[in-house]
Amino acid sequence: MRNSRYKVVICEYFGVMSTPVLYKLAKTEWDYGVPRTSSFEIHIVGELLRGFLINLLKRDDPDKPSSKMLLGKVTLSEMIPLLKEQVFQAAKANKMPAIVLSNVIDEFLSSINDLKVNIFLLRSLQRLRNLGYKTCLLANTWINDYHSTEYSARMKLFIKSNFDYCYESNQIQLVRPDTQIYHYALDQMGFKPEEAISIEAVEAYAAAAQSIGITAILAVDQPTIIQKLENIFQVNLKTIPRPPAATENNVIHGQVVTKIPYLAKLGYRAIALDLRGFGQSSCPPAILIGHDLGSIIAWFCALHFPDRVEAVGSLNVPYKPQHRYKNFLQHIKKNPRQFDYQFYYQQEGKAEAELEKDYKRTFNVYLGDYGPISWLKDKVDFSTVRKRGGILVGLPEELPDTPFLTEEEMQEYIKTFKQTGFRPGLNYYRTYPKTWKWNLKFIGRQVSQPALIVVAEYDNIFRQGLVKNMEKYVPNLTTYSLDCGHCIQFERYF
Repeated sequence: MRNSRYKVVICEYFGVMSTPVLYKLAKTEWDYGVPRTSSFEIHIVGELLRGFLINLLKRDDPDKPSSKMLLGKVTLSEMIPLLKEQVFQAAKANKMPAIVLSNVIDEFLSSINDLKVNIFLLRSLQRLRNLGYKTCLLANTWINDYHSTEYSARMKLFIKSNFDYCYESNQIQLVRPDTQIYHYALDQMGFKPEEAISIEAVEAYAAAAQSIGITAILAVDQPTIIQKLENIFQVNLKTIPRPPAATENNVIHGQVVTKIPYLAKLGYRAIALDLRGFGQSSCPPAILIGHDLGSIIAWFCALHFPDRVEAVGSLNVPYKPQHRYKNFLQHIKKNPRQFDYQFYYQQEGKAEAELEKDYKRTFNVYLGDYGPISWLKDKVDFSTVRKRGGILVGLPEELPDTPFLTEEEMQEYIKTFKQTGFRPGLNYYRTYPKTWKWNLKFIGRQVSQPALIVVAEYDNIFRQGLVKNMEKYVPNLTTYSLDCGHCIQFERYF
């Protein structure tokens, strides 16, 4: 007959779900010949362990490095030098060789990866879960960031994934044998002490659990624990459990119902966000600000989607409505002036070859300083690009670095553009006819949102006269003029 009194089984991590970590420490001390005295001892899984370092790791002082680590105040790697200093001082006081104890610590840390999962107990607990009982991993553990203990960290993640609840001392700032750790876990799960069984590796921990009304089992060995659980629950726990059945509520909405609980069990803070426009999220209109080609995109978004764009701004590039009968290139064909380079861009392959020959040289020109005292002033004539045979033709092979980018930023530009080359960017210019046709349906519509245009005194493409009469099409327009070149967003910073 199923036991109806108990609702949850609570388990410690070390010594219950895995090999006792203090066994490894004691064995390492013994191998190095560290003296064992009765003043350095602890009762664990029914045995009396004695050791110098075991005594230092006892959580009888919140200022001890080990106590700080279990409370999450320091990580494992941060605790190690603190522990070694503590060992040095204690060894000096007890007239023991500190170097030996330091070696013991290093050996102990490397041996943590030798810990094993108590797999038979884990399977028995899974069997109880299948019967409807809950399981809780209540662990005195640390934040494991030490380079040589990766296996141990992975093992803990595996164990945690097999429990309904998981509370770690380093996350909740409560540590055994403080009874508050049990009260915390029970409150979080919604169970009473008399409804819980706690499997403990240390006699002092078992006594602490019993003191508040929890039934405690001392983890002598796996067969003994399993037998005691079988006697309590009156079930056979030695058979291999089947996996729990999945229901439509467990799998249909996979992200929320399956992934997030799993991640939460591993100790991560998992948050189910309402994405923009979903659930209780807001969906405010956007404020768009663009530069160069980005300005064209910003203007057209404001024109096409006035309900989605609250305001719009542009650096350099003004808004001009579409001509009813000609696209931009057709409109300027007879006299392109400073826009001659855009006809050069139509020569597929030729423009790419020039710009991709030396990325850094290209960016030093495109993102250069065109101010009144710059070497670039009047050196790049965008009105004669086709006649000269290219944008960079006539310029020295070695150019001064642009003052607006650090070398690190320049290398990031180069790395990013090398992924695709210049063709995708040049294709924006090559699709003018299609863009023009798409915008014909909005002829006569104004950009009615609050708008900003910032023009540059030394921009040799988008000159200030181009914003003349722009208020006809953008009635809520604010205009600023700055003493800088085309790269306003860089130059204003400097």
